[in-house]
Amino acid sequence: WPNYQSQIAKGNGMETMFEPIFFPADYPLWMDNGFTQIDLNTIVRMFIENFKNNKTDYIVIANEVRIPSDWETPDIYWESFGIDYIVQAYKIARELYPKAILIFDDTDNHIRGTFGYETTILVSNKLFEEGLIDYVGLQMHMDPDKIPAKDEMINVFREYPVPVLITSFDVLLTNVPENEHDETLNDITRVVIEACLESQYCDHFITWGENDSVGWDGRSLLRDFDNNRKQ
Repeated sequence: WPNYQSQIAKGNGMETMFEPIFFPADYPLWMDNGFTQIDLNTIVRMFIENFKNNKTDYIVIANEVRIPSDWETPDIYWESFGIDYIVQAYKIARELYPKAILIFDDTDNHIRGTFGYETTILVSNKLFEEGLIDYVGLQMHMDPDKIPAKDEMINVFREYPVPVLITSFDVLLTNVPENEHDETLNDITRVVIEACLESQYCDHFITWGENDSVGWDGRSLLRDFDNNRKQ
């Protein structure tokens, strides 16, 4: 299915992104019986060879990495191999597919003081030292109760060693009165886009999906269930 989608996109002159190879919160069940660094490297090689064949442009190799003591869902890969599992994965990707644009992606990393921010700073700087990262991905699942000021977002963007991409923007409106949904969505979307543009360090703005019919966990996107643009 991902290959089919990629072929459609490429046939229509579109860029493609795959994410992620490693998502520690949802690992294969066979790993409960043990796995090695060689197993992880083999998985990366398999995916990267496929992406190369499909000419995938952007690749998120790891996202939502969590240092075990700091998160309720431990990162089983980090528990076993530390940050080296990430470095090795990005090295393999760079060697096998040099043209690919490599991204490290996380959630809540547009706000200082979160696990996502701290982890992204640590991992992105390590990958940057090795020449293994092109962009930091900011998922930006926005909550109206936790919207940082525009200048704060701009400053966070610029703290990363490489430019940023907004990869999964959506807005949680379940606690907002229905008659205020459109205004709240507009206000949040506006401040995020303005921060992206004014930072001169943010290259893409991508939403979680096309419209509300594919929204994650009831979150709102920029088009309604009938794919009409919201006002």
